[in-house]
Amino acid sequence: MRRNGGKYECEQKQQEARIPIWKILLETYRGGDVLILPEKNRKELDVLLSSGVQPRSVYTVDKSPAVIATFTRTLSAPERDGIHRRGALVSVACTTWAKEGVQLEAAHFDLCGNVQGYRDGSVRQELENIARCGIIDNARIAVTVEKGREKSKLIERFDRIALLAAALNNGLRGRSTVKVITSRTYQNGPSPMLWVAFQLGGKL
Repeated sequence: MRRNGGKYECEQKQQEARIPIWKILLETYRGGDVLILPEKNRKELDVLLSSGVQPRSVYTVDKSPAVIATFTRTLSAPERDGIHRRGALVSVACTTWAKEGVQLEAAHFDLCGNVQGYRDGSVRQELENIARCGIIDNARIAVTVEKGREKSKLIERFDRIALLAAALNNGLRGRSTVKVITSRTYQNGPSPMLWVAFQLGGKL
């Protein structure tokens, strides 16, 4: 399925993930802060800007500073001045921003791992740590993970969406509710993917 050096895969991800995800996340948007994991290109950023999100409201993070440096080179001068960028583990960056008073209104956590395991740095542990810091207490978020590539077949006995929701609930510790809005699977090259949109907010 890879064509033109990955162009086909990138466009498929744009049409089946980024665009529909942000259409859902921005349905109730009121001009607050949003977060993306930008990879090395600006395709997801362009979806945000074309939807009316201002650069100063955009937070970007990747655990690799090199990825952030490459992404930064795609930005215009005004965008570089406005967009917040950090090379760190997503949960570490979110915790730092939360301590600075940031409250996200929307976020797409394109974590690209599977839901197996609960160790440091795993998808579910990252989600729990992000939720624990308080930055998404009243946010509309999406989480993207690999689907069907877990090493253990036991994971097939569990609902991946329920596992992601449980990780969020563990981190929120009763501060907010977690509601599934919708989900979708798609093929990103050889990798089957799943994205899930959640609404967080309100007291339990």
